[in-house]
Amino acid sequence: MLGRRSALPSETEIQAARAEVVNLARRVLSGDLSILLAARELSRLRFSVGGDEWDPDFIQFVAIDSETDHLPVGQARQHWASEALVEKDEEIARAEAWARDGGLTACQRLLDRFG
Repeated sequence: MLGRRSALPSETEIQAARAEVVNLARRVLSGDLSILLAARELSRLRFSVGGDEWDPDFIQFVAIDSETDHLPVGQARQHWASEALVEKDEEIARAEAWARDGGLTACQRLLDRFG
C-alpha cells in the first residue's frame, strides 16, 4: 500500500520512538523547541509508536506540519537569503502561536501517555 511501512516496528523500535516523542514533547512544553519543528518529527513518529496512526494527538501535529511545511525553520533557514528570512519571520511567529493553541495540549497528552 502506498505511504505505509512494509513492516511493523519491533518492540525496541516502538520504545525508542516513544522515548523520542517524550523528548520532543518535553522540549516543546519547556520552550526549548519550536512546535513547528517538533510537529515535523511527531507527525513522522506516529507510524513508529505502536498505536493508531490516526491518533488525534499525532494528527494535531500532522495538521501543523502540513500547514507550515513551507516555512523556513530549523536547519532549512541556512538555505534562505537573510532578506527572505526577515519577511518569513513574521509568518513563522504567527504560525507558532497558531500551532501552540492545540499543540501544547497534544504535547502534554503524549507526555502523559508515553512518559
